[in-house]
Amino acid sequence: MKLKVWLERLENKLQLILNKQVLMSAALGFTLGLMLPTYVLLKSNKIELGDVGEWAGAIATFLAVGVSLYLASSSDKADVRMQKVKFDSRPDRKFSSVEIINYGKSGTSIKLSLKLDEKFFGSFIGQFDNDLIKSVKAASLSRALNSAIIDDAGNGIDHTNRYFIDAKKSFVVLIDTRKIINWLKKNSPLSEGGQLIMVMHDMNNSIQKERLDRIEFTSNKDMAEIRDS
Repeated sequence: MKLKVWLERLENKLQLILNKQVLMSAALGFTLGLMLPTYVLLKSNKIELGDVGEWAGAIATFLAVGVSLYLASSSDKADVRMQKVKFDSRPDRKFSSVEIINYGKSGTSIKLSLKLDEKFFGSFIGQFDNDLIKSVKAASLSRALNSAIIDDAGNGIDHTNRYFIDAKKSFVVLIDTRKIINWLKKNSPLSEGGQLIMVMHDMNNSIQKERLDRIEFTSNKDMAEIRDS
């Protein structure tokens, strides 16, 4: 898992470098400037290969440090934020909307996931006595929540995947709250209410959270008891 995260970060840093024409030109020019004189010297037998290897290694290290510092400069970082847009609570359409905005000068990648507040989660899990059942229900709830995240075209957003967002760009994601409520009605023994929270992981695994709308529902079990009373 750590290797996968490291590779994802490396891939995104390379993407950032490739997106910067000035940096790429400088790096290419530096590399050619290093290679061409070295080639000429080797052909003329005026320099030892071992010396070249040490020299090139030192310069490559210096270049790598320079690139890292460049990418880390605060003036050129990605600056991704979330912003709640609206909540449409009409009976035929229940969506919460979140806009993801990159205010920075660099592109980056993010992961999105959805959860309910800790109080609701504790109450939901506390309704089950068996630890195995609690674990299964917690995993089922997580899948139900994350399956409700879609883009504005209605396509699902996989919470395990990263999504690239260019500099100065934004996109909107929707949360199908009706789908979540229907799942809770069927799977929660008791009626509860909870706060939806969108969670965003950036390229460095920093976490941002945006509190969305509160959902309320009456479980099918309670509805049956109400009808029978």
